[in-house]
Amino acid sequence: MKSSHDPWQVAEAILGVSRRVLLRGKPGTGKTYAASKLGLRENQKVYQITMTPETPMAEIRGHFIQVGGEFVWHDGPAIAAWREGARLVINEIDRASEDVHSLLYVIMDDPEFAELTLPSGETVRPNEGFGLVATMNGVPDDLPDALQDRLPVDIEITDLAQGAVDRLPEDLREACRNTALAKSDERNISIRMWMEFASLREHFKDEEGGVITAAYAVFGDKADAALVALTIGATASPAIDAQGNHVDEEAMMKLSGTFNFIEDYMKAVNLPYSDLADVNVRSVAAELQNAVMRFQESDPGAEIFWSTPDSIKNGNIYVQVNGLRITPEYFKQPA
Repeated sequence: MKSSHDPWQVAEAILGVSRRVLLRGKPGTGKTYAASKLGLRENQKVYQITMTPETPMAEIRGHFIQVGGEFVWHDGPAIAAWREGARLVINEIDRASEDVHSLLYVIMDDPEFAELTLPSGETVRPNEGFGLVATMNGVPDDLPDALQDRLPVDIEITDLAQGAVDRLPEDLREACRNTALAKSDERNISIRMWMEFASLREHFKDEEGGVITAAYAVFGDKADAALVALTIGATASPAIDAQGNHVDEEAMMKLSGTFNFIEDYMKAVNLPYSDLADVNVRSVAAELQNAVMRFQESDPGAEIFWSTPDSIKNGNIYVQVNGLRITPEYFKQPA
C-alpha cells in the first residue's frame, strides 16, 4: 500500500480493519510492537511467531503431544488464532521455508475459502475477527508470488513507532530516533538495543562508570556512536555566541552528553589526562569532533574549534563556537 501519509498513521488506521497486512522496513523501527498492539478489539488475543528457515510447519499448525498415556492434539499459534478470532503476527515472514509457505497459503486465504483438515481429522476454519499481520525487513519481491497476493495491504515503515519510542526513558528517546534509522551500519542502533541499554543502565546506576559498562555490553563496537548520540541532562540556558546569536540548542544538548561521556570515560580508565595513551587521547578527540558536527550541520558557516590532542593531555577540554568557549563546567552553571 503506497501512501504519501505518515506510515504509522496509515498503519494505525488499517490494522484491525484489514484482515491481512504486511509491515516492512528497517529492523528496529517498532513493526512487531505495532503489529501486536495497534487496532486490536477489546480483549482480542495476539499470537506471535518469528520465522527462521528451520521453523517447521508443525510448530505453526500444531501437533500431537503426549499427556499421560495418550497422545492429544495441541494447536499451534495459527490454528489457535483461527479458532479464537485472534490476531496472528508472523515476524520475518520472508525467512519462512517452503514447507511453511504451503501452510501459510491456507492460513492467509480468503475467509470464504480458508479451510484446513488437521492430522487429528478435525476440519477447522477461521472464526470471525481473525486477522494476520506479517512483518519483514526486506521487500515484497522477497516473497513468493502467492504470498504477496495474500498480503494486499503493504505498508512500508520509514519511521519509528512513537509508541515504541515512548517506552524508553525520556532522556534516551532522541538518541534512539537519531540512531535507529541511521543509514550507516556503524551508527544504526535499534529500539531493542536502546531498551536493553536502559535496563542495564538502571542496574549499574550506582556504580562508577556504569553507563560505560552498559553501553559497551549492549552496543559493542557501536558504543561510541551511541554515547555521542545520547543526550544527558540539559543546558543551563540557551547559549549565546560572541555575536549575540543563539547557538543551536540541540547541538548544545549533544555536546553536554559528550562531556558527560568523557568524564565517565576518564573515571573508567582511572588515569589523569597526562598519563593517557595516544589511543585514549584520539578517542576523546574523536568524541569532541563527532559532537561539533551538530554545530556544523546547523550553521555551516560557524567558526568552530575544539581541543587538540595536546590540550586534552593537559586536561583542557572545550569546544569554541563563533567565539563562545564551551567547557564541561558550562553545563554545571546554575540555571
